Amino acid sequence: MAKTIRGFEIHDFEDGNGVSCSLQESSAARDEGLIWLGCNEAEPKAFIPNGNPSWREIDLHQLVPEAEMFSHNTRMHLTQSMVKDLLPALQFFAENGYLPKGDDMKDEGMDRLVAEGQKCDAIYSSCVAPDIPRLSDEAIADLRIAFVDHDDNRDEALACVIEWYIAAVDKAGA
Repeated sequence: MAKTIRGFEIHDFEDGNGVSCSLQESSAARDEGLIWLGCNEAEPKAFIPNGNPSWREIDLHQLVPEAEMFSHNTRMHLTQSMVKDLLPALQFFAENGYLPKGDDMKDEGMDRLVAEGQKCDAIYSSCVAPDIPRLSDEAIADLRIAFVDHDDNRDEALACVIEWYIAAVDKAGA
């Protein structure tokens, strides 16, 4: 990432319409960090239905000739908490190509962990003989975390479950 003249991190990119945008650390001194996110320059346009072209640039100096300057809010000033609140919806969009609807985001992170835990338990149950002692709840929780880390490969996940089980049984028997 590049830095601004004042030394703040800035990432320049173009949006889906080719508009120059940036993500930048804010210089604002607050309890939590802030970033700026959005278009670098305002390009005011007017929509004229059935016009040719429909979208036309607006010359603000022509509209308000006595104005010395114009202000355009083109970038959002987001706190760290706001970004955390947006992340689940952005992650959902990145994975699915559309925004979540209704309850799609309701505890999605927790629901995913529960689903992964259920898959882990099913594999664990299928590979543990009835005469072998069950793992403690703490060991199973650790096992679930390891399983989630290998979820993209079932064989790797199964090997991970078995490896963790053997280690936990060895530890319990020691």
